[in-house]
Amino acid sequence: MNTPSYLPGKVFDETFAPEGDILIVDDTPANLDLLSNMLVSRQFRVRVATTGKRALSIVAANPPELILLDINLPDLDGYEVCRTLRATPAASVPVIFISALDEIADKVMAFKAGGVDYITKPFQEEEVIARIETQIRISRLQRELLRKHTELTETNALLDRQRGELAETNLKLREMDHHKAGFTAMLVHDLKSPLAVVKATFEFMETHPEVQKSLVKAELDSFVEASLYNLDRILDLVGEVLDVYRSESQELQILKVPTDIALVLGRCLEQAEVVAGTKNITVEAPDLVDSLVLELDSGKIERVFSNLLSNAVKFTAKGGTIRMDTAVVSGEGVEEGTNWLRVTVTDTGAGIPAEDLPYIFEPYRQTSATKGRIGVGLGLAIVKRIVAAHGGNVTVRSKLGVGSAFTVEFPLA
Repeated sequence: MNTPSYLPGKVFDETFAPEGDILIVDDTPANLDLLSNMLVSRQFRVRVATTGKRALSIVAANPPELILLDINLPDLDGYEVCRTLRATPAASVPVIFISALDEIADKVMAFKAGGVDYITKPFQEEEVIARIETQIRISRLQRELLRKHTELTETNALLDRQRGELAETNLKLREMDHHKAGFTAMLVHDLKSPLAVVKATFEFMETHPEVQKSLVKAELDSFVEASLYNLDRILDLVGEVLDVYRSESQELQILKVPTDIALVLGRCLEQAEVVAGTKNITVEAPDLVDSLVLELDSGKIERVFSNLLSNAVKFTAKGGTIRMDTAVVSGEGVEEGTNWLRVTVTDTGAGIPAEDLPYIFEPYRQTSATKGRIGVGLGLAIVKRIVAAHGGNVTVRSKLGVGSAFTVEFPLA
């Protein structure tokens, strides 16, 4: 608590007062004494300033709820003080002019400067208190209204965002349902075809036993081989469906053990070369990493590169080339300090349409260039999930008529 020099011995409480916080701006000690005593007795908190500049400084540091402002001040007049206040963050603080000037022109100037009321001296205590309380109530109601308006605006903005997110989610769900419906039709079609071959083979052998006996062993073996091939296609497709289901259900289990990645890649290349040889496709791996041990689930990582290589063989024409490149690279930017194993599988196949590239790793989707193929949209989906589960990432670059390049990166410990 402070003792103003203009009121010897008079103490004013500057703690919070329930009735309001008022700044009195007047250069006459008698007026300050009269108004301060009157307001303190009514449980107002009172602060005082004897110059316009001091008043502006007080308001800038800690705005009051209301200002009682005299017009005749030694530096700035009350009009100038009020106009200055209206250009500051405290512009909403109500100002009541209290002055001995009682001409209409003086009052008009006060209201034009931004005052909300005008009291002439000498004044009646009850009138002053009533006008102060009225303006404080109005000010508080305005602040409360502004607060509620702000809260309502923020709530509406939040609801708009949530509605937008919900609409986007619904759109994605509808799109996913559409793709799943298309996938189901594709699944039924692709299961029906190999099953029909197997069924026809056994029906033929059952209904024509005399023909069966007349078949030489090579011809009989070709029937059995065709049936087994189509059964393998069915099992591969069912396996892909189950893998995607498990990964979507967060049931994809990864068991990491120290693994020589060169051995895993070597096995995948050997398998790919067998199938590629039937199409006269060249498989190259000129710079395969040597004896690099990583913490990996070797079985699932083998699945990743077997899938990428088999896709490359599948979509590369006879006489084409498939290449696997490996390298250890250093991370940049936010990945600075981390080394990565980069494996790229490049083919000279038909390529992937640009409009399909953003969705190539999503399940249940078929690209326009691969419709009708067994497992389309599943193998690459599970590849992405397996790589992500190892803390890595997989990307694709492609150009129609030129080929595709799938790049897998794993962080090195």
